[in-house]
Parts: sequence; C-alpha cells; structure tokens
Amino acid sequence: MVSPFKLNDGSFSSYGYGLIIKPLNEYTVIKHTGGINGFLAHARYIPEQKLYVAVLANSNHINPIFINEKFTARALGIALPEFKKAEVTEQQLAPVLGDYRIDENTLRSLIFENDVLYSKRTGGDKTKLITMSKNSFYYPNSNNYLVIEKNSQGQLVMKYFSGLSTTPTEAIKI
Repeated sequence: MVSPFKLNDGSFSSYGYGLIIKPLNEYTVIKHTGGINGFLAHARYIPEQKLYVAVLANSNHINPIFINEKFTARALGIALPEFKKAEVTEQQLAPVLGDYRIDENTLRSLIFENDVLYSKRTGGDKTKLITMSKNSFYYPNSNNYLVIEKNSQGQLVMKYFSGLSTTPTEAIKI
C-alpha cells in the first residue's frame, strides 16, 4: 500500500497502492484522506518519528487536512507559515494575473473578479486567495500559499507551497 509505482512515462507516482507518500520538510509522510455523507477524515503517519495523527470531522465545513497539518507541525516542532492579509488593488495585482504553466497539460490561473482574487487549476474550481502583498497569496483555512517572483531570465515564476512543504512546485507565466 505504501510502495510508489512506476507510471508509463517512467516517473513514479506519489500514490502507493492505497496511500499517498509525500515529504513533509525532512520527514516522509504516509497519508490518506476520505469522506462520505457529511463526514471527513485525514490521517498521516511519520515513520521516522513513530507519529500518527488523525482528524475526524462530522461537518463538511471543517478542513481536516489543515487541522492535521497544525497538529503534526506542533508535534514535530515545524514552524507554521504566518499569514497576514494586506489590501492590494487590482492595478497592483495586474502584472501577476494570468496563466502559469505547471506542466504540458496543466495551468494555474490567477483571476481577479468582483474584487476577489481566485486561483484556478486546469479542470478545477476557482478557489479564493487572500493577498499578503502584490506578489504573495494564501488560501483560507490552509497552510498553502503562492509567491510570484522573477527568475534570472525575467520570467514570472509562481512558487506554490503546499502541506508545509519547503520545496515549492513552480509554474512559469505564459
């Protein structure tokens, strides 16, 4: 259940045969999320620390992944990101709005509609973002955030940090 398997393109899946295996800072995490009829759950196991954290919720209005990350971070002494909302105008956001290529088939778009900033990934729904500055944003009720910076070639690069990761997924503005 925890062995990643080889995909047709030769890369390996982060999903084992039933469980997801991903890094969390310097640790390996084995995790699974589930939900049915108003109940949600998220569990993660850190083998190096013999730590198991499970969060169960009987409401669709609670994010068990976010709560689990907080408990896990506290148990492991990992600093949680600190988010502070900042008022930013549409004009200040204009340079970073648009589409960013994650891979050949996937884009993440930053969209400003009716005074609200959204992120939308190919095939997904729009998700509200909260501005921290004109180039950094976080998702409500989450430890996930985006930072947009120019690389050495002058391209805008979106760095997406998720699940307390210190290594972002990067996307280039097209």
